[in-house]
Amino acid sequence: MADIRMSYIIVAKETTDVSLENIIIESLSKDSITTENGQKIVLEGKEYLFNQRIHQQEGTTQCYVEIISQGRIKDVIYVLTYLDNIICRSEIVKYYQVITDYDGLSQYYCEKLYPKYATFERTLRSILYIILIKTYGLDWYDEVVKKDRFENGKKEDIDAEIKKIAKGKKSPQKLISTALEEMDIDTMRKFLFLPYRCIAPDNVIDTLVNSDFDSITKEQIYEKLNLASEQTLWRECLSQIGDEQTWNNNIDSIRISRNIVAHSKTLTFEKYEKYRKEINKRNRELKNLLTELQEEKFKQEQKKELTSSINNLFTVVGSIFGSGELKKAVADLQANMKNIVDTISSSIPNRFFSESLQESSRRMAETFNQQMKSLYSKEMMETMRLSMSETLRKMTETYSHMYLDMDNLNGNIASIEEDEEDDASNENKNK
Repeated sequence: MADIRMSYIIVAKETTDVSLENIIIESLSKDSITTENGQKIVLEGKEYLFNQRIHQQEGTTQCYVEIISQGRIKDVIYVLTYLDNIICRSEIVKYYQVITDYDGLSQYYCEKLYPKYATFERTLRSILYIILIKTYGLDWYDEVVKKDRFENGKKEDIDAEIKKIAKGKKSPQKLISTALEEMDIDTMRKFLFLPYRCIAPDNVIDTLVNSDFDSITKEQIYEKLNLASEQTLWRECLSQIGDEQTWNNNIDSIRISRNIVAHSKTLTFEKYEKYRKEINKRNRELKNLLTELQEEKFKQEQKKELTSSINNLFTVVGSIFGSGELKKAVADLQANMKNIVDTISSSIPNRFFSESLQESSRRMAETFNQQMKSLYSKEMMETMRLSMSETLRKMTETYSHMYLDMDNLNGNIASIEEDEEDDASNENKNK
């Protein structure tokens, strides 16, 4: 159940003896009837309830109006929007100045939207940290923040802006972990899209002038010139997210709407719907990219762990046995193991141990055992069996964790998307 209030101060533009209270009551009540629970109004065949309080001091040309509606949110929004249009957009405004001093509808819209903007900022920061650390390591702050960026011929010092916001309380080491949190959206836009040069053009000219042109190649000259060309952080290492100009526009648009929401400014239902659809779309795009980045890193680490286990097994085999026939058996085993690793890597996040993976494991074990039975003693076979069993156990355990982690990740994202779908469904009903 929602309980939303709207209130207005209405002032006559010219001195008049007419009762503002009577005019407002007539305007608000022309389509409604008074009941014991308040005013009842019928719109498009459906009944809606609201309460009104109207007061004008005798001898003044000012009037205070308060309207409250309680009930299902879509009904409350519908009736209050209708009444708001009567007060703010009807014949009244020709003769009276209407000031909305409390806008409960805008408050509701802002409270619904703001968490979505928080999600956008946090997801974008997470993506940037992953890419920047992967690209530059712990030197990322020095490498990309401390660049001389320019906008409309004016230098924008991102490093100084961050330290100003942090009020100088954070060390350089701390900023490596927190710098992106110190950026508002406009600073983030500058950080991502304002051009900079890796090397000043004057330095390149001096280098080339002092070069031995008989020994320097054309490709080397081009390389030095390219270092002095304008670059952006987005162009340099974030182009996988999408087109630079498109995302520059997207983030700037988010910045504008986010400021309206964050500062609790007036929002109509039409603007609310526009902002909601935009921020939901941007969040879906960022979440999908973040999932891809996390999964890519996850696959690489797990594949490395599996490969390490397999290589350890081959080392044990090689140290115990040395015949040519066994070497061939080990080579066959290694090929089968590679097929399993490839199957695992390509099957994420399919269910743990698909039929194809089970079959590969079974055939690998049978082939290896058959090749060895005629060559070595029972004791040797037992040593090999235990070594291989331990490796397979580690592979199974690793892959099981991979599946569970990926399943949880996908489940969380699915639940978020379901929330958004429910939200979208509710908002469509509000219309």
